[in-house]
Amino acid sequence: MDVLAVLDDKSTVIIEMQLANVTGFENRVVYNVAKIYSNQLKSGDDYPEIRPIIALKIVDFLMFQNTDRLITNFVLKERLENL
Repeated sequence: MDVLAVLDDKSTVIIEMQLANVTGFENRVVYNVAKIYSNQLKSGDDYPEIRPIIALKIVDFLMFQNTDRLITNFVLKERLENL
């Protein structure tokens, strides 16, 4: 990670620049976010205490082949139904 910042509302932002399109980069992004997300709580803490994690990845390669958009936004969401 290049920069790890905690905002005033306790949200965490991971900012990373990636020049080379290395194998497994997408998995590394998910792993790093999940690790920071899961390490927020200590034993006995309540789940509502978990704060958002924002991963800002600036890449020098085409990461997603099926979109022309410059900025993409992903959230955990059910795929088939809009719940």
